[in-house]
Amino acid sequence: MKTINLKPGDVFTYKNEQYKVCKTDDVFITCKKINPDGYTFHIHKSIEITDEHFKSNPDHKKNML
Repeated sequence: MKTINLKPGDVFTYKNEQYKVCKTDDVFITCKKINPDGYTFHIHKSIEITDEHFKSNPDHKKNML
């Protein structure tokens, strides 16, 4: 899944870390780790993420069929 589909409040896994989306803009997703470390992360929208722990819609794979 591409990060372009994420909305504020969504949780995703990227490089073995879980992140919660704070806000989105035209180029970046602004997010923070679930276990906060004091940093805010900006991830480019073109990056592919693993959706094994995607929590916005647990049935999103069923809806894609």
